[in-house]
Amino acid sequence: MSQEINFDNILPEELDKLMDYIVELFGNQFSRDELYDGLASKDLIPTITKCINEVVGEVSSATAGEGKNG
Repeated sequence: MSQEINFDNILPEELDKLMDYIVELFGNQFSRDELYDGLASKDLIPTITKCINEVVGEVSSATAGEGKNG
């Protein structure tokens, strides 16, 4: 998902899509609107980036041992 979006020039529709991803990531514990209301605008992109990086890091860690004969 992060490869599809230009983080230097995010369109409103793309931001909504990213916020929906964060909501889903946290098991729908809150809505998109609650997420928007709960985050300062300056924290939106850093929060989204951090969440995506955490997911990518977990996937990388989980697959790091695959394909090795041990």
